Amino acid sequence: VNTGSAGNVLNQLNNDTYFNFTASSVSLAQIDTLAELASYDVVMLGDSSTSHTQLQAMAAVLRQWVESGGGVVGTGWLIYSVGASTGTAIADMDAIFPVNTTPQYAYTNGVQLTITDNTHPITTGVSSFTVSDYVEYSSLGVDAGAIVLGTASGQAAVVAGNTGTGRSVYLGP
Repeated sequence: VNTGSAGNVLNQLNNDTYFNFTASSVSLAQIDTLAELASYDVVMLGDSSTSHTQLQAMAAVLRQWVESGGGVVGTGWLIYSVGASTGTAIADMDAIFPVNTTPQYAYTNGVQLTITDNTHPITTGVSSFTVSDYVEYSSLGVDAGAIVLGTASGQAAVVAGNTGTGRSVYLGP
């Protein structure tokens, strides 16, 4: 979903020869029905510029899509955007992400992101690295059954989970 610095992420995803996919930038209005979401394999959300109101408006349909087999990736500032920091926490968003998204956001910065499981498909080939900018995390932790793949300052920062027949990832950096 294209808000804030989503264009930078889009460019990075499309500047890759290892995986065979094309990342597309869309507005929230372009993915707020199941028919529209059917055109995609994964939806990526995040960034503090994403409107809480817009996320609330499409949350129920996104939850239905993920629980029916879709994939969703939440990046840093997702908790800020869907949690208590910007309004009433969005329950449908909390249900599909592998971290508790309901609290006020929390973050650390200038820290080492430690990959704790480099055998998982998400982190295979990824080594620990320093994040000079912010790393958001949930002050209430991860969901039951979620897999922590990386931490920052001891907090879960890379987390994978399943929701229904769908899958989800939270990336705090």
